[in-house]
Amino acid sequence: MAYNKKGYYKRAKALQELTARYYEPERHDRCYKWVWRKYVYPQFGICYHSYLRYLHTAVPGEAL
Repeated sequence: MAYNKKGYYKRAKALQELTARYYEPERHDRCYKWVWRKYVYPQFGICYHSYLRYLHTAVPGEAL
């Protein structure tokens, strides 16, 4: 059975969309750490460094 990263890319896309919805670059009280603490960690249960890695993942085409 071949390994693929479909689940990884779906999770990365979901996290990127969640971050785009709540992150505000100019506001220090709406930083990545706040988004992770308030929304990502309770829902996905991943650490902050994993969250940042997901944000920098280039998600291939929409056909996942």
